[in-house]
Amino acid sequence: MMRRLAPIVFLAAMTIAVAGCGGGGGSSGSQSNGGGQQLSKEEFTSKANQICTDIEKKVNSLSTPKKLSEISSYVDKARGVLNDGLDQMRSLQPPAETQAARDKFVSVGEHQSDLFNKLKDAAASKDIQRLQSIQAQFQKLSSQSVQAARDMGASKCAGATTG
Repeated sequence: MMRRLAPIVFLAAMTIAVAGCGGGGGSSGSQSNGGGQQLSKEEFTSKANQICTDIEKKVNSLSTPKKLSEISSYVDKARGVLNDGLDQMRSLQPPAETQAARDKFVSVGEHQSDLFNKLKDAAASKDIQRLQSIQAQFQKLSSQSVQAARDMGASKCAGATTG
């Protein structure tokens, strides 16, 4: 039985990894400039990169599910990290030249977050084809997120290790 479930657990874990890499951010601390004055490009980029660095650390620190029964909790935790990061990213006041890219980045992250419930349902029903379809959707969204991150100058949100 576990041998048949292994692909489901693996697909679920890989799907979340795709969402966490270049797909929004999460952190604790004072990252926001919500409602405040508009940030300079350098300030915005620095704060956005920190949010994305934090989400990567948090998602990577989650225990990867080894059993089907662990997927739901894993998905909930990963979605929480993503949503926290999206809230922080929304609260930043980017300069005019990066506003559209930031909005696109957040929008893509929201679409990724919406897919998490579908991921849980597919894993619960042991539907490998549906998991593969959801993974493909996450990959497409991740590509869009990477492009938006590059457009807003946030290399760490685009998956780069430096910048």
